[in-house]
Amino acid sequence: ESQKTPFDIAGFTLFAIFIASLQLFLDWGNEKDWFDSLEINIYLIIIISTCWMFFYYITWAQNPFIRLEIFKDRNFSSGFILMFLIGIILGTNEKP
Repeated sequence: ESQKTPFDIAGFTLFAIFIASLQLFLDWGNEKDWFDSLEINIYLIIIISTCWMFFYYITWAQNPFIRLEIFKDRNFSSGFILMFLIGIILGTNEKP
């Protein structure tokens, strides 16, 4: 029997803010001259704070948005790392 678990709105919100800020930080960083811009520094503060709050939250939440137990599976972890590296490699081959 499957059990219905409630959706973790707080975890999802923290994760969404983290990802959105990271995307804006990486997209606008080069155009705004990176850390000389107040906007980029604000994005960095938001990234650091929401990342810390998200990982702190999922360690004690009853039904976290992302369960850390999935990383114990060697196949999942190796696939995750491989896709992360492929994403970095493909993202750095940007044509001007």
